Amino acid sequence: MNINESLDIYNKHLKYEKNLSLNSINSYYKDIVQLREYLNDLKIVDLNDLDLAAFRGFLRYLDRYNYSNRTLIRKYSSINNFLKYCEQQDYTKKQLSQYLLPPKKNQRLYTFLSQKEIRALLDSIDSGNPTGIRNRALIEFMYSTGARVSEVEELYIQSLDIKNNEVKLFGKGRKERIAYLNNNTVAWINKYLEVRKQIVKSKNRTIGALPLNREND
Repeated sequence: MNINESLDIYNKHLKYEKNLSLNSINSYYKDIVQLREYLNDLKIVDLNDLDLAAFRGFLRYLDRYNYSNRTLIRKYSSINNFLKYCEQQDYTKKQLSQYLLPPKKNQRLYTFLSQKEIRALLDSIDSGNPTGIRNRALIEFMYSTGARVSEVEELYIQSLDIKNNEVKLFGKGRKERIAYLNNNTVAWINKYLEVRKQIVKSKNRTIGALPLNREND
């Protein structure tokens, strides 16, 4: 899909479905427009033509402005959420967002795994047993959502909205945020839910940092 068209749809999504404030919408929009303008200079106008190489170039482009770390984190969040939404809606066949890691405090923006690295990580997991399925679902989930370990530890099954490819996460201070799940992650979560009882013997027991292993009665 054309980037301009997808951005217009996303803007309406933020306004009418997410009910965000006008200031928040404008802030997110400006961040994504900055990416769009950079891509236009490269003659990239379709989402399917955006790849890791182009995104790396954009991050180097941002570096020239000496933005604060806080601003870079906001730009990452704006753009990554936009990409996740487009992937969820099948506006692009690529799953670029899952390969991008959010920047940490006092860290520049371009810290992310390559497709080769993430593929090697996923291929190293033996998913032929319940524990392996759990581990694969965990890795897929974290790279799809950019969730912190602390957010995964606090994850409840009721926080999942599989139908809409969304999950409700709680960060520091129980601050709530909504993250998008790509189709591949949803598939592995469903596989994990099918074998979950083989791992979790009691619903009142928390075992380490397993994803989706806590229920809220």
